[in-house]
Amino acid sequence: ITHMGRALCVLVMCVGSLFVAANTAAFCSHITMTSQEFELMRKVEDEQWLHRITDAATNIMQSLWREKHNVLNPAVHLSPQRAKHRFAVVMRGYQAWKLKGPDVEPVAVPTLAAKRRERGALDST
Repeated sequence: ITHMGRALCVLVMCVGSLFVAANTAAFCSHITMTSQEFELMRKVEDEQWLHRITDAATNIMQSLWREKHNVLNPAVHLSPQRAKHRFAVVMRGYQAWKLKGPDVEPVAVPTLAAKRRERGALDST
């Protein structure tokens, strides 16, 4: 293949990518959710928020227990103060979401299970 052929391949790949992106954007701009789909999405997001709140509350109880029994390792576990702060942040995010609706971005607070999964500790196989 000549240098001209390689340049032409690169040009066609770039134009093709732009063509696909433009068609996808044009198609997606006309798609809207029905009221049932919108309500379902709202319920799913509400469940996700409640899971985050439960996780944050559980962290408070765990940190208080660990502190009471002198097994709190600051390198690994949250202190009770940090756990309470995390809970407050999640609750503020949930309250903002409830007021403004599903267009509010959720607070990015990874759960302990997600951290373990990233490290490979919770493999399902």
